[in-house]
Amino acid sequence: MRAPEDELYAKLRGRVGDDGGLTIPPVIVAELRPRLLDHTPGESIRCAFPAQERFANPMGMLQGGIIAAAFDFVFGMLAFLTLERPCASVTMNLTYLRPLPADGAEFTVEVCMRAAMRSLAFLEGSVCDGNGKTIATATTTMNVPRQET
Repeated sequence: MRAPEDELYAKLRGRVGDDGGLTIPPVIVAELRPRLLDHTPGESIRCAFPAQERFANPMGMLQGGIIAAAFDFVFGMLAFLTLERPCASVTMNLTYLRPLPADGAEFTVEVCMRAAMRSLAFLEGSVCDGNGKTIATATTTMNVPRQET
């Protein structure tokens, strides 16, 4: 039985073809281990990630960079699925509200598409722990490359 994220990766590969020069899923997937929870095409996507102990800071909390990487992955996936081409982060602003224990429990990243224009896309999202408490929020601006004709 295929995982739901495998179907999305197949859809992404289909959009760029075999000679697209892209690694789908990206290599970071092996490290972060995302699991797709739900996807509303053109609107939002939500994934779960384990707060792995190997990514703990000296206080036993998940490194902020891992949370940033999880946001970037989910933002990129939604942008790619919505705009039908890979996009690149131009800016990403994160606000950390509380620490997240690196105890192996899952946290969720949910992102929404706010606006998409010819050359830019604007997205926002949040990270919640297993109890639904918001850990961090983020916004991003992504470059939408021109489609080759």
